[in-house]
Amino acid sequence: MKEKYFAIVNPNAGKGDVLKKWNELKDLLHQAEIDFDFEFTKGQYDASFLCANAIKSDYRQLLSIGGDGTLHEVLNGVFMQELVPTAEINLGKIPFGTGNDWGKTYRNPLDMKEAVELIKNGNRIYQDVGKIIFHTQSGLDEKYFCNIAGFGFDGLVLKDVLEKKERGKSGKLTYLMSLFFSLLKSGYEDVELKVDDIVFNGLTFSIAAGIGRYNGNGMMQLPFALPDDGILDITWIKDISKAGVIANVKGLFDGSFITHPKVHSLKGKEISIKSAQPMMIEADGEFLGTTPAQLSIIPKAVQFIVNDISLINKKDHYVS
Repeated sequence: MKEKYFAIVNPNAGKGDVLKKWNELKDLLHQAEIDFDFEFTKGQYDASFLCANAIKSDYRQLLSIGGDGTLHEVLNGVFMQELVPTAEINLGKIPFGTGNDWGKTYRNPLDMKEAVELIKNGNRIYQDVGKIIFHTQSGLDEKYFCNIAGFGFDGLVLKDVLEKKERGKSGKLTYLMSLFFSLLKSGYEDVELKVDDIVFNGLTFSIAAGIGRYNGNGMMQLPFALPDDGILDITWIKDISKAGVIANVKGLFDGSFITHPKVHSLKGKEISIKSAQPMMIEADGEFLGTTPAQLSIIPKAVQFIVNDISLINKKDHYVS
Protein backbone atom coordinates (compact mmCIF):
# COMPACT_ATOMS: atom_id res chain seq x y z
CA MET A 1 0.00 0.00 0.00
CA LYS A 2 1.37 3.39 -1.01
CA GLU A 3 1.65 5.97 1.78
CA LYS A 4 1.32 8.96 -0.54
CA TYR A 5 -1.90 10.59 -1.69
CA PHE A 6 -3.31 10.40 -5.18
CA ALA A 7 -4.86 13.76 -6.09
CA ILE A 8 -7.67 13.90 -8.64
CA VAL A 9 -7.70 17.44 -9.97
CA ASN A 10 -10.56 19.10 -11.85
CA PRO A 11 -8.79 21.96 -13.67
CA ASN A 12 -12.09 23.61 -14.64
CA ALA A 13 -13.50 23.88 -11.11
CA GLY A 14 -14.16 27.37 -9.80
CA LYS A 15 -14.28 28.89 -13.31
CA GLY A 16 -10.78 27.58 -13.94
CA ASP A 17 -9.37 28.70 -10.56
CA VAL A 18 -7.84 25.28 -9.96
CA LEU A 19 -5.69 25.55 -13.08
CA LYS A 20 -4.75 29.16 -12.30
CA LYS A 21 -3.73 28.30 -8.73
CA TRP A 22 -2.32 24.84 -9.33
CA ASN A 23 1.36 25.79 -8.94
CA GLU A 24 0.56 27.64 -5.71
CA LEU A 25 -1.43 24.67 -4.40
CA LYS A 26 1.36 22.23 -5.26
CA ASP A 27 3.79 24.42 -3.32
CA LEU A 28 1.46 24.49 -0.31
CA LEU A 29 1.12 20.69 -0.37
CA HIS A 30 4.90 20.26 -0.57
CA GLN A 31 5.46 22.79 2.24
CA ALA A 32 3.03 20.78 4.38
CA GLU A 33 5.10 17.66 3.57
CA ILE A 34 2.15 15.98 1.92
CA ASP A 35 3.54 13.47 -0.55
CA PHE A 36 1.27 13.02 -3.57
CA ASP A 37 0.88 12.02 -7.19
CA PHE A 38 -1.82 13.61 -9.29
CA GLU A 39 -3.74 13.61 -12.54
CA PHE A 40 -6.07 16.13 -14.17
CA THR A 41 -9.60 15.16 -15.18
CA LYS A 42 -10.47 15.64 -18.84
CA GLY A 43 -14.24 15.33 -18.82
CA GLN A 44 -17.39 14.13 -17.08
CA TYR A 45 -17.01 10.93 -15.02
CA ASP A 46 -13.23 10.97 -15.57
CA ALA A 47 -12.69 11.50 -11.82
CA SER A 48 -14.49 8.21 -11.10
CA PHE A 49 -12.22 6.20 -13.41
CA LEU A 50 -9.08 7.95 -12.14
CA CYS A 51 -10.14 7.14 -8.57
CA ALA A 52 -10.87 3.47 -9.28
CA ASN A 53 -7.58 3.07 -11.15
CA ALA A 54 -5.65 4.77 -8.32
CA ILE A 55 -7.05 2.28 -5.79
CA LYS A 56 -6.13 -0.59 -8.10
CA SER A 57 -2.61 0.93 -8.21
CA ASP A 58 -2.39 0.59 -4.41
CA TYR A 59 -3.33 4.12 -3.34
CA ARG A 60 -5.58 4.29 -0.28
CA GLN A 61 -5.38 8.04 0.40
CA LEU A 62 -7.19 10.20 -2.14
CA LEU A 63 -7.58 13.94 -2.63
CA SER A 64 -10.48 15.47 -4.54
CA ILE A 65 -9.49 18.92 -5.78
CA GLY A 66 -12.52 20.79 -7.10
CA GLY A 67 -16.17 21.29 -6.19
CA ASP A 68 -18.82 18.97 -4.76
CA GLY A 69 -19.37 17.48 -8.21
CA THR A 70 -15.74 16.34 -8.36
CA LEU A 71 -16.05 14.82 -4.88
CA HIS A 72 -19.24 13.04 -5.99
CA GLU A 73 -17.42 11.49 -8.96
CA VAL A 74 -14.42 10.47 -6.84
CA LEU A 75 -16.74 8.84 -4.31
CA ASN A 76 -18.41 6.85 -7.07
CA GLY A 77 -14.96 5.73 -8.19
CA VAL A 78 -14.39 4.33 -4.69
CA PHE A 79 -17.46 2.14 -5.20
CA MET A 80 -16.60 1.23 -8.80
CA GLN A 81 -13.64 -0.86 -7.64
CA GLU A 82 -14.02 -4.13 -5.75
CA LEU A 83 -10.38 -4.66 -4.81
CA VAL A 84 -10.56 -3.31 -1.23
CA PRO A 85 -13.36 -2.52 1.23
CA THR A 86 -14.47 1.10 0.79
CA ALA A 87 -13.88 1.79 4.51
CA GLU A 88 -10.14 1.40 3.90
CA ILE A 89 -10.17 4.49 1.67
CA ASN A 90 -9.24 7.86 3.17
CA LEU A 91 -10.72 10.76 1.20
CA GLY A 92 -9.94 14.45 1.56
CA LYS A 93 -11.12 17.49 -0.37
CA ILE A 94 -9.53 20.82 -1.28
CA PRO A 95 -12.54 22.94 -2.28
CA PHE A 96 -12.89 25.22 -5.28
CA GLY A 97 -16.05 26.72 -6.74
CA THR A 98 -19.09 28.24 -5.07
CA GLY A 99 -21.17 25.48 -3.49
CA ASN A 100 -18.97 23.15 -1.43
CA ASP A 101 -21.97 22.16 0.67
CA TRP A 102 -20.61 18.80 1.84
CA GLY A 103 -17.87 20.46 3.93
CA LYS A 104 -20.25 22.92 5.61
CA THR A 105 -21.53 20.19 7.93
CA TYR A 106 -18.00 19.87 9.35
CA ARG A 107 -17.12 23.57 9.06
CA ASN A 108 -14.31 22.68 6.69
CA PRO A 109 -12.34 25.74 5.55
CA LEU A 110 -12.69 27.17 2.04
CA ASP A 111 -9.34 28.95 2.12
CA MET A 112 -6.80 26.95 0.10
CA LYS A 113 -3.98 27.18 2.65
CA GLU A 114 -6.28 26.22 5.53
CA ALA A 115 -7.66 23.33 3.45
CA VAL A 116 -4.12 21.98 2.98
CA GLU A 117 -3.55 22.22 6.74
CA LEU A 118 -6.77 20.27 7.23
CA ILE A 119 -5.49 17.49 4.97
CA LYS A 120 -2.34 17.33 7.08
CA ASN A 121 -3.88 17.64 10.57
CA GLY A 122 -7.62 17.05 10.26
CA ASN A 123 -9.78 14.39 11.88
CA ARG A 124 -10.82 11.25 10.06
CA ILE A 125 -14.41 10.15 10.34
CA TYR A 126 -16.03 6.99 9.08
CA GLN A 127 -18.92 8.65 7.26
CA ASP A 128 -22.09 7.05 5.96
CA VAL A 129 -22.76 7.04 2.22
CA GLY A 130 -26.10 6.99 0.44
CA LYS A 131 -26.96 4.79 -2.51
CA ILE A 132 -29.66 5.80 -4.99
CA ILE A 133 -31.24 3.84 -7.84
CA PHE A 134 -33.11 6.03 -10.32
CA HIS A 135 -34.33 6.29 -13.91
CA THR A 136 -32.64 7.84 -16.93
CA GLN A 137 -33.53 7.87 -20.63
CA SER A 138 -31.37 4.76 -20.99
CA GLY A 139 -33.01 2.86 -18.12
CA LEU A 140 -32.08 2.22 -14.49
CA ASP A 141 -28.89 3.66 -13.05
CA GLU A 142 -27.31 3.86 -9.59
CA LYS A 143 -25.01 6.33 -7.86
CA TYR A 144 -23.52 6.90 -4.43
CA PHE A 145 -23.66 10.23 -2.62
CA CYS A 146 -21.92 11.69 0.42
CA ASN A 147 -24.25 14.61 1.15
CA ILE A 148 -27.88 15.11 0.05
CA ALA A 149 -30.16 13.88 -2.73
CA GLY A 150 -32.96 16.26 -3.73
CA PHE A 151 -36.21 15.51 -5.57
CA GLY A 152 -38.69 17.79 -7.33
CA PHE A 153 -37.98 21.48 -6.88
CA ASP A 154 -34.39 20.78 -5.80
CA GLY A 155 -33.70 18.94 -9.06
CA LEU A 156 -35.40 21.65 -11.11
CA VAL A 157 -33.23 24.35 -9.51
CA LEU A 158 -30.05 22.35 -9.99
CA LYS A 159 -30.78 21.77 -13.68
CA ASP A 160 -31.25 25.52 -14.17
CA VAL A 161 -28.03 26.24 -12.23
CA LEU A 162 -26.05 23.83 -14.42
CA GLU A 163 -27.44 25.42 -17.58
CA LYS A 164 -26.33 28.83 -16.31
CA LYS A 165 -22.92 27.42 -15.38
CA GLU A 166 -22.46 26.25 -18.97
CA ARG A 167 -22.97 29.91 -19.97
CA GLY A 168 -20.30 31.01 -17.50
CA LYS A 169 -22.62 32.17 -14.72
CA SER A 170 -22.21 30.92 -11.15
CA GLY A 171 -22.18 32.06 -7.53
CA LYS A 172 -24.76 32.61 -4.81
CA LEU A 173 -26.64 35.32 -6.73
CA THR A 174 -26.94 33.03 -9.74
CA TYR A 175 -28.29 30.29 -7.48
CA LEU A 176 -30.88 32.63 -5.95
CA MET A 177 -31.97 33.67 -9.45
CA SER A 178 -32.38 30.02 -10.40
CA LEU A 179 -34.32 29.48 -7.18
CA PHE A 180 -36.73 32.29 -8.09
CA PHE A 181 -37.27 31.41 -11.76
CA SER A 182 -37.57 27.68 -11.01
CA LEU A 183 -40.22 28.56 -8.44
CA LEU A 184 -42.27 30.27 -11.16
CA LYS A 185 -42.11 27.10 -13.30
CA SER A 186 -42.54 24.55 -10.52
CA GLY A 187 -45.62 22.58 -9.56
CA TYR A 188 -46.62 19.80 -7.17
CA GLU A 189 -46.46 16.08 -7.74
CA ASP A 190 -48.64 13.39 -6.23
CA VAL A 191 -46.07 11.28 -4.38
CA GLU A 192 -45.90 7.96 -2.57
CA LEU A 193 -43.04 8.20 -0.08
CA LYS A 194 -42.11 4.97 1.68
CA VAL A 195 -39.73 5.26 4.64
CA ASP A 196 -38.74 1.80 5.87
CA ASP A 197 -42.16 0.13 6.33
CA ILE A 198 -44.30 3.28 6.57
CA VAL A 199 -46.02 4.72 3.47
CA PHE A 200 -46.95 8.40 3.12
CA ASN A 201 -48.94 9.99 0.31
CA GLY A 202 -49.52 13.59 -0.69
CA LEU A 203 -48.91 16.49 -3.05
CA THR A 204 -45.23 17.31 -2.87
CA PHE A 205 -43.09 20.35 -3.61
CA SER A 206 -39.72 18.73 -2.84
CA ILE A 207 -37.97 16.01 -0.88
CA ALA A 208 -34.41 16.09 0.46
CA ALA A 209 -32.78 12.95 1.86
CA GLY A 210 -29.23 12.51 3.02
CA ILE A 211 -26.31 12.47 5.38
CA GLY A 212 -25.06 16.06 5.55
CA ARG A 213 -26.96 19.17 6.58
CA TYR A 214 -26.50 21.59 3.67
CA ASN A 215 -27.20 21.69 -0.04
CA GLY A 216 -28.19 24.26 -2.65
CA ASN A 217 -25.37 26.71 -1.93
CA GLY A 218 -25.80 26.79 1.83
CA MET A 219 -29.45 25.85 2.47
CA MET A 220 -29.75 23.86 5.71
CA GLN A 221 -32.24 21.34 4.41
CA LEU A 222 -31.45 18.61 6.95
CA PRO A 223 -30.61 20.50 10.16
CA PHE A 224 -30.60 17.40 12.39
CA ALA A 225 -28.56 15.09 10.14
CA LEU A 226 -25.59 13.26 11.64
CA PRO A 227 -23.13 11.94 9.05
CA ASP A 228 -22.33 8.69 10.82
CA ASP A 229 -25.53 7.55 12.52
CA GLY A 230 -26.48 4.97 9.87
CA ILE A 231 -29.73 6.78 9.08
CA LEU A 232 -30.95 8.95 6.21
CA ASP A 233 -32.58 12.20 7.31
CA ILE A 234 -35.54 13.34 5.19
CA THR A 235 -37.21 16.71 4.75
CA TRP A 236 -40.53 16.40 2.93
CA ILE A 237 -42.03 19.71 1.78
CA LYS A 238 -45.64 19.11 0.82
CA ASP A 239 -47.95 21.49 -1.07
CA ILE A 240 -46.56 24.72 0.37
CA SER A 241 -47.65 27.81 -1.55
CA LYS A 242 -45.12 29.65 -3.67
CA ALA A 243 -45.66 32.69 -1.49
CA GLY A 244 -44.84 30.46 1.47
CA VAL A 245 -41.56 29.43 -0.16
CA ILE A 246 -40.59 33.07 -0.75
CA ALA A 247 -41.53 34.00 2.81
CA ASN A 248 -39.32 31.20 4.15
CA VAL A 249 -36.17 31.75 2.05
CA LYS A 250 -34.26 32.92 5.13
CA GLY A 251 -35.51 29.86 6.99
CA LEU A 252 -34.17 27.64 4.19
CA PHE A 253 -30.66 28.87 4.98
CA ASP A 254 -30.83 28.66 8.78
CA GLY A 255 -32.93 25.48 9.05
CA SER A 256 -35.90 27.13 10.76
CA PHE A 257 -38.22 26.41 7.81
CA ILE A 258 -38.73 22.87 9.14
CA THR A 259 -41.20 24.27 11.68
CA HIS A 260 -43.59 25.17 8.83
CA PRO A 261 -46.79 23.05 8.96
CA LYS A 262 -46.27 21.90 5.37
CA VAL A 263 -42.78 20.56 6.17
CA HIS A 264 -42.21 17.11 7.70
CA SER A 265 -38.95 15.70 9.10
CA LEU A 266 -38.48 11.93 8.87
CA LYS A 267 -35.69 9.37 9.30
CA GLY A 268 -35.11 5.94 7.79
CA LYS A 269 -32.68 3.44 6.30
CA GLU A 270 -34.65 2.51 3.16
CA ILE A 271 -36.60 5.07 1.12
CA SER A 272 -38.77 4.65 -1.96
CA ILE A 273 -40.18 7.58 -3.94
CA LYS A 274 -42.82 7.18 -6.63
CA SER A 275 -44.62 10.04 -8.33
CA ALA A 276 -47.50 10.43 -10.78
CA GLN A 277 -45.13 12.34 -13.10
CA PRO A 278 -41.34 11.93 -13.08
CA MET A 279 -39.60 14.21 -10.56
CA MET A 280 -36.08 15.49 -11.28
CA ILE A 281 -33.31 14.19 -9.01
CA GLU A 282 -29.98 15.71 -8.00
CA ALA A 283 -27.35 14.45 -5.59
CA ASP A 284 -24.24 16.24 -4.31
CA GLY A 285 -25.02 19.05 -6.76
CA GLU A 286 -25.10 16.74 -9.78
CA PHE A 287 -28.19 16.12 -11.91
CA LEU A 288 -28.96 12.38 -12.04
CA GLY A 289 -32.33 11.56 -13.59
CA THR A 290 -35.92 11.10 -12.46
CA THR A 291 -38.19 9.12 -10.17
CA PRO A 292 -39.15 6.44 -9.32
CA ALA A 293 -36.16 6.02 -7.03
CA GLN A 294 -34.91 3.90 -4.15
CA LEU A 295 -32.41 5.08 -1.55
CA SER A 296 -30.47 3.21 1.10
CA ILE A 297 -27.71 3.96 3.60
CA ILE A 298 -24.27 2.33 3.83
CA PRO A 299 -23.06 2.95 7.40
CA LYS A 300 -19.48 4.17 7.99
CA ALA A 301 -18.62 3.47 4.38
CA VAL A 302 -15.59 5.71 3.72
CA GLN A 303 -13.07 7.64 5.83
CA PHE A 304 -13.27 11.39 5.21
CA ILE A 305 -10.84 14.05 6.43
CA VAL A 306 -12.86 16.70 8.26
CA ASN A 307 -12.48 19.64 10.59
CA ASP A 308 -15.08 19.80 13.36
CA ILE A 309 -16.29 16.51 14.80
CA SER A 310 -18.32 18.14 17.56
CA LEU A 311 -21.47 16.88 15.81
CA ILE A 312 -20.37 13.34 16.58
CA ASN A 313 -21.41 12.11 19.99
CA LYS A 314 -19.51 8.84 20.33
CA LYS A 315 -15.74 8.69 20.35
CA ASP A 316 -15.60 5.42 18.45
CA HIS A 317 -17.27 7.08 15.45
CA TYR A 318 -14.01 8.65 14.27
CA VAL A 319 -10.45 7.53 13.70
CA SER A 320 -8.09 8.80 16.38
